[in-house]
Amino acid sequence: MCCYRYYQCSGRCNTGCFIRQDTTLCFGSTYQLVAPAGLPNYLWSTGEVTDTITVTSSGIYAVIASTLAGCSATDTVDIIINPELLISLGNDSAYCEGTPVILNPGAGFTLYLG
Repeated sequence: MCCYRYYQCSGRCNTGCFIRQDTTLCFGSTYQLVAPAGLPNYLWSTGEVTDTITVTSSGIYAVIASTLAGCSATDTVDIIINPELLISLGNDSAYCEGTPVILNPGAGFTLYLG
């Protein structure tokens, strides 16, 4: 979603990105989104009103930042947190040396290293 920003004050209008780029993260990750510091008013799509929030789940996050003079800016960012990878090779087993063993971690993986 990034970059969309609308900033208007005294007839000026600028576009650009100011919170962060769209991002994909590993399962269990957190990510900090930071709006421009020093403004008196912030409103995130999560309801938080600080310049910085920490996200722990996938979603599109938006912020509106504004000054006391009525200037405001908005931006959105799409955060994707990948699901947990579950791999099971079955029960522990004992084999004689030299006996071939086939291990199958399951479908859906693009790379297998042995």
